[in-house]
Amino acid sequence: MVTGLRLAKELAIKDVRAFTDSMVVASQIRGEFEVHDPVLQKYLVKVKGLVGGFHSFFVEHIPRGDNLEADYLAKYGPRAGRGA
Repeated sequence: MVTGLRLAKELAIKDVRAFTDSMVVASQIRGEFEVHDPVLQKYLVKVKGLVGGFHSFFVEHIPRGDNLEADYLAKYGPRAGRGA
């Protein structure tokens, strides 16, 4: 999420719709669920700071099975730079 928001900012995108396969993450970003883990709290602060720079921001939960492209990237994307 943080990387995508930073990229959107670099590209001067003003209106952002973010999708995540984590219902908890989406709910935490929207302020519906509290974040108790200190590490995740740091990420949430980063996300909130980045979100403040956009005209509009929307985050939605999409089940992983409903987004095959994201599922593929989640599984194989990290290996792409290593010749996999």
